[in-house]
Amino acid sequence: MVRKRIVGRNIGFCLILIGLLLNLATAQAQRPSLASSSLSAPNPTLSHNLAKLHPAPLTTSSVITGTWNPTLQNNLEIPGTISKLYVDEHDRLYVTGGFKYLNGQQFNGLASWNGTAWQGYGLQPNDAGAIRAMTTYHDQLIVGGGFRQFSGQTMNGIARWNGTAFEAFGTGFSGTSDFYDYSNIAKVHDLDVVSDTLYVSGNFSGFNDLVVNSLLAWQPTGYRNVANIDSSLYQFAATDEAVVVSGEVLSIDNTAIDYFARWQQGVWHNLPMPQYIYPAQETHVLSNTFYIRQPIYDQGVKTKIYHWAANNWLADPSLITGSALDLVEWNSQAYAATNSQLWQRSNAGWNSVNLPMQIGAINAIEASSNGIYLAGDFTLNGQASQLVFWDGANLTNLATTTSHRWVNDLGNLQGSPLVGFGQITKTNLQFWNGTAWQTLGNAPYDARLLTTDAQHTYLVASSPFTTTSSVASAIWQYAPNGSLTAPVVLKPQSVTWSISGTQVLASMYSGTINSQPITGAVAIDGNHWQQLTDQYNFGPIYAANQKLYTVRSEADRGSWLVYISEWNGTTWQEVTAWQQFDNRPSFEIVAWRDGLYLLYNNELRRFDFASQELVTLATFNDVPRVLRSVDDDYLYVAGEFSAVDGQTVGPIARWDGTNWQGFEHVPNGSIYELAATAENVHIAGSFTHVGATPSLGIASFAINDVPASPSYRQFIPQASK
Repeated sequence: MVRKRIVGRNIGFCLILIGLLLNLATAQAQRPSLASSSLSAPNPTLSHNLAKLHPAPLTTSSVITGTWNPTLQNNLEIPGTISKLYVDEHDRLYVTGGFKYLNGQQFNGLASWNGTAWQGYGLQPNDAGAIRAMTTYHDQLIVGGGFRQFSGQTMNGIARWNGTAFEAFGTGFSGTSDFYDYSNIAKVHDLDVVSDTLYVSGNFSGFNDLVVNSLLAWQPTGYRNVANIDSSLYQFAATDEAVVVSGEVLSIDNTAIDYFARWQQGVWHNLPMPQYIYPAQETHVLSNTFYIRQPIYDQGVKTKIYHWAANNWLADPSLITGSALDLVEWNSQAYAATNSQLWQRSNAGWNSVNLPMQIGAINAIEASSNGIYLAGDFTLNGQASQLVFWDGANLTNLATTTSHRWVNDLGNLQGSPLVGFGQITKTNLQFWNGTAWQTLGNAPYDARLLTTDAQHTYLVASSPFTTTSSVASAIWQYAPNGSLTAPVVLKPQSVTWSISGTQVLASMYSGTINSQPITGAVAIDGNHWQQLTDQYNFGPIYAANQKLYTVRSEADRGSWLVYISEWNGTTWQEVTAWQQFDNRPSFEIVAWRDGLYLLYNNELRRFDFASQELVTLATFNDVPRVLRSVDDDYLYVAGEFSAVDGQTVGPIARWDGTNWQGFEHVPNGSIYELAATAENVHIAGSFTHVGATPSLGIASFAINDVPASPSYRQFIPQASK
């Protein structure tokens, strides 16, 4: 819905904005150098990330030998999504979203249309979906978002196209201004150009060397903090007379604000809003007037449009049926879009536009001088489309986009990937049979796949569920043909799961196993089980240091609160706790070689039982996302990195306790899911190829150098009663 244009070309607005621009003269002393803020010559030393520091290449001995499965190809392909549209002053259309391909060309989330042909911008698969805002400034495309890496470089929230490649604005943005965001990842939410100044709003606390809270004014000659804002901003809009901002804001320059503020004649004012107007909603500018959308629920789902006049919001008496998601102006008339309909405002009120196509969903609209672009899910003349153009009479299909299904879970079955696709109320499980994806059934939404070795993959959940039989159990085991059997009938309350070597460990408050009442922890290996403790403690169980430990992790505003407790034979005792400021979506820890290993920011760490400290073992040049053990032979780490300890490995690496190894051919994007055995490695993530082989969103590797037998064994203590 980003629909921003250069406004305020008249002299009156320049005079009004003089208060905002007075301090730009002082920014010469604040910026690092002219080169770091110049559009034409950024400081090249500020655009390097760790991946550019020439890490050592893989040697022959550090390459994992084997073969990537060439049959997976693009079999996870689904229609892609265009989420934002922007038209510049030359009528060039820019589209961004979660797509990898557009009309068969790999564009990875950003493309532009000049009316004749599509242009790409050299983005990588990781960049798809990363852009939250777009505008043009001095005929250069500017994009913003919550990214750190963009187009293969460190950008930190903002980047500009120089005609050949994207380049950074110095070191970019840093920190967060929202008290509830501990991620420390700066986020740009909106970009606007007003009176030859680029305004950047979002959730950040610094830019290059300058302390800046949520709103930055930038010109080639300097930049500055606009105001003292106490929290993050979502939106920025401007007319020739005023500026409106919205966000999680309660104060601007010591003026009390209730989420919305108006700047006019050099002074910030609180801006009262009608009911149900939320800070993240866009404030639109049509004919130099502010407009907002209000959802109405007491008459069915409808939308009321307001415009700002005479220091007040005035309501349009005509309502739009449905929840309007965007508002544009074309041919001197206002148009709005709901999820399933385009609407036009005439003298008679809001009327639906009869477009000759099937509409599955509308995601965004944007107006040019010749018509309106609509992005969404359409069928036009029997052909699927994600982007169409309407000139007031005719529709033209402009683009079909594709991406891939998102894999939420991953396991191994007969050397092939077994995947879980998350749906609203369930998990859909499918298996690659060598030629196609074979559906194996559904499981509860919180079900997980646990692969312990090449012969054992379990399907577990927090409570009992049925599969193909009437028996309900919280654990099921896959047979070679993909069928499920219950190795034991487990009916627990509040159970957590973990892997220890070839065993699955379950910790439960109470329940039964094969009809026998049980409390505490049990180890399950196929049809065999043994009780480990007779008391329950929060968190998964891990066998390490020849003892049993629970590790409880709680997400807290971009951090993890971690508690470790030890079983002393009769009761649980808390050992230590820490707060880990870490933005990964899951806390990753494994038991390996009688120790506890975990991911912490960009590092692999080991918990030292003697000192109760975390010892750093390796450092990655970007975020590792997944940690898995293969018996006690190897640790696998996968994520967004390309090097570990200065050694190039791509986004996945293997550690034998001494040396790191990588694959000769690697995915061209990040990895978010991983399942590994001694014989196979399966990965899923945001990539399109492995080396030169198409492998959209998922890949599978058969290993040649399989260890003859594990060199370490897990110690699993018995219960003491």
